[in-house]
Amino acid sequence: MPSVLCLLLFCEAMLFPLSWIISTAWQDSGVVSLLSPDGIRWFIGSHAKLLATPYIIWIILIGISAGILQGSKLTKPKKGFALQFTILVFLLQLAAIVLLTFTPHAVLLSATGRLLGSSFSAGAIPMLCFVTCTCAITYGTLDSRYTTLRQLYLAALNGISMAAPYILLYILVAQLYHSFMYILP
Repeated sequence: MPSVLCLLLFCEAMLFPLSWIISTAWQDSGVVSLLSPDGIRWFIGSHAKLLATPYIIWIILIGISAGILQGSKLTKPKKGFALQFTILVFLLQLAAIVLLTFTPHAVLLSATGRLLGSSFSAGAIPMLCFVTCTCAITYGTLDSRYTTLRQLYLAALNGISMAAPYILLYILVAQLYHSFMYILP
């Protein structure tokens, strides 16, 4: 992963002088230089706006969910009350999702009655993360893995640290993509 990140960083760094050379040598090409005043303003001013997409939130939520799931040991459950109650919680959440999605005139469907392009499809990953977290917290609490809020907090932080390389990868890929889109006509 570090070599991929270095390669992306190198490509972004090379895009600055290359865009300037191409825009200067072939002025009819329509290529915009990232070293021009407009290019520098665009790069500095729109950096955060271009990265603020649902994808970065999804990566963070998946990381938090993975950390809580890992800390709860729900991936290797022991038979007993904790597992049975967790299955009940999961089934109740699944029933709520089905009622909100698959019944006539369901709240989470689009105006045309479809799943694609609806609130359900826009919130599918956060909803999956929520279900994962609630089931893992339920199991972890009943199995005495999470006896304090601090343990739960540390598990969530562990998940964010697991997601950190992917967050960095997303930032570098998104910045390189948007830089290409800016300089090309």
